[in-house]
Amino acid sequence: MASLTALQAELEADALLAGRNGIEPWVFADRTGQPFRPQRVGRLFNRIVQAAELPRFVLSDLRDTYASHLIAQGADPAYVQTQLGHSSLVTTLSFYAHYFPKGDRRHVERMEEVRTRPWSRSGIRSRPTTTTRGLRSTSRR
Repeated sequence: MASLTALQAELEADALLAGRNGIEPWVFADRTGQPFRPQRVGRLFNRIVQAAELPRFVLSDLRDTYASHLIAQGADPAYVQTQLGHSSLVTTLSFYAHYFPKGDRRHVERMEEVRTRPWSRSGIRSRPTTTTRGLRSTSRR
C-alpha cells in the first residue's frame, strides 16, 4: 500500500508542476490525460510479458487468477462479486462457479506448493517434473 501512496503523491506533484489541478482518474492514461484504448493496454501488457520471458497469457487472465485465488481462500461470493465489479451475484457465479470448492483441495494445495517453492540463484524456480518412470525429479525450465 505504501508503494501506491508514494505513486499517487508523485503523480499529484507532476500534475501540479504541469499546471493541472490533479491526477487523471485513469490507471492507464496518455500524455493528454485521456485513457488508453483497451487494445493498446493489451499490447503493452503483451510486451511486458514477453520481456519478462513469462509464458503467454492475456491481461484478463490476471483478473481470473485473482478471482480464483479469492475463491480458493474461502472468500464470500458476494465479496468476489464486489471485487470484480459485477452488477449481480448471478454474473459472478456464472463465470466462476466452477472455482468454488467441492471438497477437493488437491488443486489449491498444488498451487500453494508451486507458489512457495524456493527460487534458484538464477532467479528461476525449480519445478518438479515427471520422469519416464513416473518418479519426480527437480529440473529448471
